[in-house]
Amino acid sequence: GGNHAPSVTMTADPQSGTAPLRVSFEAEGSDPDGGSLRYRWNFGDGSRPEDDRRETHTYRDPGTYTAQVTVTDREGASSTAELEIVVTERRVNQAPSVTMTATPQTGASPLQVLFSAVGADPEGGPLSYRWSFGDDSDSRSGSEVSHQYRRRGTHTARVTVTDAEGAKRSAELQITVTRSGGS
Repeated sequence: GGNHAPSVTMTADPQSGTAPLRVSFEAEGSDPDGGSLRYRWNFGDGSRPEDDRRETHTYRDPGTYTAQVTVTDREGASSTAELEIVVTERRVNQAPSVTMTATPQTGASPLQVLFSAVGADPEGGPLSYRWSFGDDSDSRSGSEVSHQYRRRGTHTARVTVTDAEGAKRSAELQITVTRSGGS
């Protein structure tokens, strides 16, 4: 009987993701005649790979690539397998937005103020809140906090919202504390 062409299957992990995307390729060739096989890769982006059963390749740029592996037996018969690799643009994280309210914003000392903040993240991830009250007191976290002002004057209260990837946005309001006893 004559020479039978070999067959080949390939896997890629992962087959899609954001750039730069590191992909592990593996080829499985089999030859009915039991001979040794040569592997040749083409990752579809112009790079020159080594030729082995297992390859790792990093796609730098977004795009759709056709990765191919060709096995050739000793008699020169060959077979090719291919997979599509989809590389997407790395998403740029958007900063969250935040609005704050304070009730009341003015009053006599000691003035108890309830602060509330509403943050929104374009990516929909979790947000953390950090407050500073403008009167040398410790900052606190939470989307709703209560704080008592004792010192007279105008204090700038600020809330800073941070998203899961570290982008921040702040809002501030002025709290005016008058003398106690209404005099």
